[in-house]
Amino acid sequence: MIPTSLRADAPRHAVDLADLAVTGGGFRSNQLDLFASHSATAALSDIQHRPASHLMTARAVLSRASARGMGETIGAQEDAWSTTYGSGILFNLGYVAPPAWASFLSSLEQNGGYAMFPGGKPDAWATGFAALAQARYDPTSVRKAPLARWIGSAQASDGGITWTPEQARRGSGDVRATGFCVEALRQVAAVPLLAGYADIEALATFVIGQQIDAGGFALDSHSAPCMWGTGEAVAVLDALEIPIPNRTSVIEFVMAHFDEATGGFRRGPAYHTQADVWATRQAVRVLRVVAPDRLATLAPRVVSFVESCELPHGGYTYTNVTDAGDVLSTSAALLAGYGTSQTADWIASCMMPDDDGFAYMPGRGAEARTSQWATAALDAAGISYNADALLTWASRMQNLDGGFGRWAGRVSEPVSTAAVVATLARTDMLGSFPGLGALANWVGNAIEGLDDSRPVDAVTTANLVRAANAITGASDASIDITPCLSIIRGLRVDGAFRRSTRAVPDLATTYAVLVAHQSMGDEDSLPAARSWLNHLTVHPNGVAWSPASSEGGGLLATALAALIANAADGARLPDLSL
Repeated sequence: MIPTSLRADAPRHAVDLADLAVTGGGFRSNQLDLFASHSATAALSDIQHRPASHLMTARAVLSRASARGMGETIGAQEDAWSTTYGSGILFNLGYVAPPAWASFLSSLEQNGGYAMFPGGKPDAWATGFAALAQARYDPTSVRKAPLARWIGSAQASDGGITWTPEQARRGSGDVRATGFCVEALRQVAAVPLLAGYADIEALATFVIGQQIDAGGFALDSHSAPCMWGTGEAVAVLDALEIPIPNRTSVIEFVMAHFDEATGGFRRGPAYHTQADVWATRQAVRVLRVVAPDRLATLAPRVVSFVESCELPHGGYTYTNVTDAGDVLSTSAALLAGYGTSQTADWIASCMMPDDDGFAYMPGRGAEARTSQWATAALDAAGISYNADALLTWASRMQNLDGGFGRWAGRVSEPVSTAAVVATLARTDMLGSFPGLGALANWVGNAIEGLDDSRPVDAVTTANLVRAANAITGASDASIDITPCLSIIRGLRVDGAFRRSTRAVPDLATTYAVLVAHQSMGDEDSLPAARSWLNHLTVHPNGVAWSPASSEGGGLLATALAALIANAADGARLPDLSL
């Protein structure tokens, strides 16, 4: 466990994180969750209920934003997904997001498609989200014909829309990708234009084909029916003005997952979880189309459930606050010594059916970073998990270019790629991974792309080093990491590391670089980093992320500090990404 103070001569400040423990052994972050907050406010907006806390939540969203838009966490690079959810929360509450965000979203457009990050390649997640968010400001600012053309180019041979035009030539459709893109077209009144670039009959046949006998729709061919698949499918068919098949069965499927005790909805029969705001938002979406009278009757119950998910300082988590743990916080608690006998079991429960990886929260999809943290924590606790399932998950999630994104369908980037590599290496599955050759090529190309024309980023660079060393250790691949080393050396300050030349040293960057050094067999940086921890204040809510931080960083920062301190005493740093 992390000491109550990181320096022996400092005042004793207890790290008190007991209030972050949730029912069942998990831990929560107590921070606004964009995904959950958007789901909660969308559900309330659909039933025309504005929460009394609307101003507090709006302020909480804006407090995490930059001038251009939003990243997933404070200080993270702005992206289409986060900016769309942030602006959507404000829109759902009756506010308009800063105009500069619209300019940022517009800058991501390339020939009709949108990239997730500046300079990236367009994909369906980003295109559907960014076009939708841009349309909320001004529908006429979206280039309708190029948007419809790009979406049509992502139609797979089975009729569904898939994640990229490149994948369409070899992959199959996905109800999520189809839903995101068609909804964006609906927002700009451009659904009829799609007929000029896609086979609408084949698209409708694909969506209808995902309906199972029970009335619900699946996300794709290997998934069971769930509320998410049903919500996207019904929205697509409604936008195309196609009658919803087996309407009565659809209503029965939705109502079979209504939780009488809470007023929320569960995700589906394969998910043994409690009601959550994402499933509830999708259920509301479906009932608006197929049973508006039933929705009107249920509306007060839905409001009550969503209110139970509200955080004290604004925003929402995914279920009742007392139950709303997440894998990152819970894994961090276990690694820092705050876990109980139930904590590892709670983490293990987040390996989702159909996904085979670990979800950030029960009922959500598997993610690269959460699978990495979950396996590290379970290994530390000596708890086994299904490594074969993780290999299946990674094989399914790998992009055509060889890399990995945050979850299925997201474009490849270094942090997620390194997280999956670490997970496979930890489970001794990296050497047998079918896509190892393509993965090695992606990492090598990413390192070659670290040239003087791009801003230096120690986290990106360190993750590429870690991935490269793991891959070369598990195969006969040769990846030159020399370009990375000078970048990292140039960002060292007082034993710690800063993310960029104008940043201050911080705990997350320092940890990333220390793991990179460890992967090279270099542990000389650990003593100086251990001394640098003395500059971090220990608050009741955790260790600060940097000497400039005025608040504690919760369980994640506390865990990283503890792991660095332990490594300086001879322990090994687990490979973790943020």
